Amino acid sequence: MTADSVRERHDGRKTFVKALETKMTMSQLTEKLGRSTDQDPFIYYLQSQDGNIYRDQPSPLGPPELEAFQKYFKRDVPWMKEAIGKQAEAVNLWIGDSRSTTSLHHDPYENIYHVLAGSKTFTLLSPLETIHLDQRFYPPSTLKRSPSGQLYPEYDYPDPSSGPRIPWVENLCLPRSARSLSITLQEGDTLFLPAGWWHRVEQEGGEEGIAVAVNYWYPSEIHPERYAYERFFRRIAIMSGMEGLIPPMGDEESINSEESDDPDRYSASNE
Repeated sequence: MTADSVRERHDGRKTFVKALETKMTMSQLTEKLGRSTDQDPFIYYLQSQDGNIYRDQPSPLGPPELEAFQKYFKRDVPWMKEAIGKQAEAVNLWIGDSRSTTSLHHDPYENIYHVLAGSKTFTLLSPLETIHLDQRFYPPSTLKRSPSGQLYPEYDYPDPSSGPRIPWVENLCLPRSARSLSITLQEGDTLFLPAGWWHRVEQEGGEEGIAVAVNYWYPSEIHPERYAYERFFRRIAIMSGMEGLIPPMGDEESINSEESDDPDRYSASNE
């Protein structure tokens, strides 16, 4: 319930807050989605990032939550499995209504996304457009409910300063300098979304007021040219004074010592 977002804690520190998780039957979910309004403080959405229909690796939590739905969905997209040479690592079912939208983000998987009901509008940006985005990094937390019913974010790691950080794009609107695509998928349409592409997704419900989709995540091969471009942009950003926004990738801390001996230094400016 509610969407992933960046929130400020009581101590003034910002954190990436994952949505509150709750269990209910499918009929309860569809009933809540069917009668939800803008006045409802909660946005209900069925999602799972680890394969709620099929998953490649066994989970300590047991079989997929929606294992019973396997009789309705194929394990793989045949042509994609042939192209990749491997089966899908995860197959997920997504159910929500028009109030559900995603933040601008990217995934490390090759994605086959198929709309079963309603429509989905994707705003897409190539990985090369990353340099135009105001990307920050925050410690992760999960929304919890106190005994009194109050919601609060609880850090996922005891020491948030030393744990991993989650990327978050601060831009409320896309910069004019960024080139984007907008694609609307109707019921029955399928989109191939390459790994690393930024995307924000909005949806509209169908006749029942509900949007339903299934997606297949396939492992992505390493592309040296993409890695080189990203590393190049990252180094430019750091040398331009943006080191607070860009997490280190290994050798960026040596840039300052190198650049004094390098006559061919790069520079960049923010417009």
